[in-house]
Amino acid sequence: MKIQTAKAYYQLMRFDKPIGWLLLMWPTLSALWLAASATGPSLFRISVFVLGVWTMRAAGCVINDMADAQFDKAVARTAQRPLASGALTRRQAASCLLFLLVLALILLLQLPKICWGLAIIGLLLTFLYPFTKRFFKAPQLILGIVFNWGIIVAVAAELNTVPGWAWIFYLSQLGIVVAYDTIYALMDKEDDLSLPIHSLAITLGHYLYPVLLSCYVLATLGFLLVGLILKLSWPFYLGLGVHTSLLLWQWYRLAILKRKTYFQAFAKHHWAGLILFISIVCCLF
Repeated sequence: MKIQTAKAYYQLMRFDKPIGWLLLMWPTLSALWLAASATGPSLFRISVFVLGVWTMRAAGCVINDMADAQFDKAVARTAQRPLASGALTRRQAASCLLFLLVLALILLLQLPKICWGLAIIGLLLTFLYPFTKRFFKAPQLILGIVFNWGIIVAVAAELNTVPGWAWIFYLSQLGIVVAYDTIYALMDKEDDLSLPIHSLAITLGHYLYPVLLSCYVLATLGFLLVGLILKLSWPFYLGLGVHTSLLLWQWYRLAILKRKTYFQAFAKHHWAGLILFISIVCCLF
């Protein structure tokens, strides 16, 4: 394989942009720890989910690029993606996707059977998401549903069921995803206005920042409720306070100070997720 082709595959799976992998990993691992006993999940189970997150995030990126190749050509930020630029063919992308899905299947078989059906639902949602941008004015909501599905699978893997607190945690993380992906979409807003696709960055108009603030507030209340239900100790509440403060500061910079630091604000959600994960782990000690 030529170096340029290998580089194109690397970019197709977004290995050059690990922020998406991290944004997906922290909520999944947080759920895994919340569902585990006082000793925490096994190293093997952790490894399966870390690899699973890495694999499915890459697969999701390939699916998205295959669906959006024509649109990507018209957007400055995405015009040089491998399929949009012609560095890879659709057949090569399909082969890459097949490899990733086989790897994901191998990982899935290491989990309890309850996870198998849930994973199929997650895969179907992953295929659906790119096409919702054509007709649904709030595709970030669909992304939140898809992006957090690992939370449900992780809890099911540990408990062999999905209790109510897990759905509250899932919905809280959904609010966070809606917020940060809407902020991310602001970078492409001008290009998207000329294309037959939708995003909340366009749909919300003057209500954009109030809705983002509502997402953060509701998510924080949801996390707080999960902590109370599971009787988590003080490190969780300390971490939740730092987590929320970091996100509210980014909101203040965008909404009040009018700083157009969209990518920086988007990326800070990774640090917020890491802080919340660490606070959950600390509750075990």
